[in-house]
This record gives sequence, C-alpha cells and structure tokens, in this order.
Amino acid sequence: MNGQPSSPASGSPVRFGPPDGSRSPVRFGPRVRPTPASEPLRQLAPEPHRPPRFDSAELKRHPTACDPVAMATRLGIEGKPLGDGFMALCAWHPDRKPSMSMRRGPDGTLAVRCFTCNAAGNIFHLTAQRHGLDHRRDFGQVLGKLAELIGASPGQGPTGSDEWERAKRRRAADREAAVEAAAVEAHGLYSDANPVERHAYLEAKVIQAHGARVDHRGHLVIPFQDPTGKVWTVQTIAPDGSKRFFRGGRMAGNFVCVRNTKKSPGPRVVCEGWATACSIAEATGFEVWAAGSAMNLANVARVARVFFGPTRAILVAADDDPKSDGSNPGRTAAEAAALEVGGTVALPDFGPDRPEGVSDWNDLHQLAGLDAVRAQFAKALA
Repeated sequence: MNGQPSSPASGSPVRFGPPDGSRSPVRFGPRVRPTPASEPLRQLAPEPHRPPRFDSAELKRHPTACDPVAMATRLGIEGKPLGDGFMALCAWHPDRKPSMSMRRGPDGTLAVRCFTCNAAGNIFHLTAQRHGLDHRRDFGQVLGKLAELIGASPGQGPTGSDEWERAKRRRAADREAAVEAAAVEAHGLYSDANPVERHAYLEAKVIQAHGARVDHRGHLVIPFQDPTGKVWTVQTIAPDGSKRFFRGGRMAGNFVCVRNTKKSPGPRVVCEGWATACSIAEATGFEVWAAGSAMNLANVARVARVFFGPTRAILVAADDDPKSDGSNPGRTAAEAAALEVGGTVALPDFGPDRPEGVSDWNDLHQLAGLDAVRAQFAKALA
C-alpha cells in the first residue's frame, strides 16, 4: 500500500465509513447523549405573547380617528365643538380655559395644537399623552390603545379583509377627488382675479407682479402649478404681508414659476418664497421655481430634476435663518434638497453688519439692490 490510499476502480463509488466496512454513519461535531427512556422529555418553551399588529397609517386615517369630536369624547377630553373642529382643555399642561385645537389637517387626519404651550402633534401624540406613554418608545402600545378607542381590529390594514381594502381604496379616491375639486376652485380664484400693477406688498418688497393677480379683497393671488402649467392651489397675500394657502389644495411638488423671458438662460433656481423668486429672477434673468415653504423645497427640486433632465444645473437658493438653538431650517432644507438632486446651494451674505431679521434674497435685494444679488449668484456659480 506504501501508505497511500488505493484508487478505486473506474466507475466504483467511493465509500466513506469505518475501515471495517460497516455502514455506521460518520458523525460530525460533538456526540449527542441519547435520552434514556426513563428520562422525561423536556417541554418546549411556550410561544412568547405577541401583541396584535396594527397598521399605523390605516389607524391614523380611520374615520373615527379623524373625527375631532369623536376622539375628544373617547379620550375624555373636555371642551366644546368649534366649527368643524373641537376646542379642548390642553392635554399637555394644566388648562382652565380651552386652548387646544383639534381639527382635520390638510391631509384629512387629526391635527392637534395648543395655542398656550405650543404643543402640537397628531392622534398618536394625543393618545400617548392621555395614556402616559411615550409616542416613540411605546409606539406599539399607543397603536393598541388607539385601536381600542376606535374599535379597530388587528386584521384591518394592508393584509386585512377585502371590505377594509375596498374602504381604503374609496378613501384614497375620495381624497384625490377632493384635491381635484380644490384645484378647480383654486384655478377659478386665480382666473377671476384681476391683473395688478401696484400693490402695497409689491412696493414693500420692491418687486414686480410677475403674473400675480389681485382679488376683490385687495389680496394678491399667486398660482402654484405643476410643470404642465396646471394650477393646484393658490397663495393669497394681504397688503400687510400676511399669507394664506388655499385650504385643500395640493402643495407637494408644486411651485410658482417666475421668469422674465420664455427661454431663460443659465441654471434653474429653486427657492422658498415668491418674493425671493421675484428678486432672483429680476437680478439674474434665471427661471426660478418658488416652493412656498422649506418643507416643499426638496419636492420641487426633485420635480425640476426630472423635468429639466440630468444635465441642467440646479441651484437651490437658501433662506439663511439661524435660530437661538443653533438650528437653521432654511439652510438645512436647501442643503438636503441640493444633495438629493446634485445641485448647488446659494446662501445670501449680509456681511459683518447684518441687520436683525433679514434672512432671504429679497431682504438682500431691499438692503443692497439687485446688483448685489446678481454678484452673489455669479460667485455661487463660479
């Protein structure tokens, strides 16, 4: 044998096993002690109790969870109906006079806000507060408590009954129909308004009208549209500068387009406010899309990237509004939006003697003129 294993004959299977030829299987790993017949079998540990799982989005949009009066009653909150909402004693601070508003928000779900202590949230925050829970750490318990209050069952949700799925689709269709109806009404408000040449707000901001109209109350009407030009909602601006969006209109991804010519050269600019967009367009000649808020900035930047393609430069003109706690919501939102679409951020520079209360490009326009806005944009694009 010469100490070497012999090769099997051609076609003969190779057998693995003890050298005596027995068919005992080869064991891998530690030997397992057989259990004597007299030894009782160990009982398997019982399955741990798993709380029922609820779909948070469905609970939040449950008809009862969206009803201010019904939820105030179920949560034992004192107060009185007010319009289509409920004015209640605050759940967060000792309250003698109702100061907490409960109403349907723009998305149709319950929105809660106290005008005294500034506490705000949704039905989950309110349910957690009333039951002494943390809405983040104890979120599963919060869902369970809310489900008990509104009479929902764990089967209701994405994997629930056909009836629930049909109801879900009906609610989605109803919401879309409401948004479409709001769009028609908003377009009508803009169409019925008159062209404007002079207005106190325009004079205060030192800007032109750029397609804005004025309604019978003397308020500017600003249309928010999608890239096809369809108006989805409007913003009204009073002569004193107070602003209001049309209730029920769709904001997400829609914008006000401000441009001086039909074919504006250079990059496309996305910013927050309409007056800011007017100042930038007048200074640079660029086409500017005003998102209306910091929350909508990234939505509009994404729409711009899809509409203009991957090669068009997109510049996000930030508001610079530092807060006492070190945060800067305008700058943070602009940087996030620019990062998402591969754009550039332009931040207004007010110099070392920056006046109090200034934050955006229209403020720079008022302080230093259009030439300063133009120069800073050229620097940002260099």
